[in-house]
Amino acid sequence: MDGQQPARPGKLEQILAVASTLVMAWFMLPEHQRRLAVMRTAAWLRLTAGRLARAEGQRGMGDELAGRDPLPRYGAAFVLASCRDRLSVALERMRP
Repeated sequence: MDGQQPARPGKLEQILAVASTLVMAWFMLPEHQRRLAVMRTAAWLRLTAGRLARAEGQRGMGDELAGRDPLPRYGAAFVLASCRDRLSVALERMRP
């Protein structure tokens, strides 16, 4: 031994190791469990997008009442609501 410590894996190697483990675990799941996980994730994202859209719309109204430009908040609310609607459609297509 020359007294050196063994090389520790770098951040990229650690990220790749975790990612490859997650991919392997995903493909080891039965199809119905993968489908359920995707549906639950889509439902959670839909709910979150809806809540964020509502909050941005309310903040936009607050900006409008305060005399500030509400368009950035209203634009964000519109984009979030559109995402919510697309997730709703996707979720309906996934249901048996």
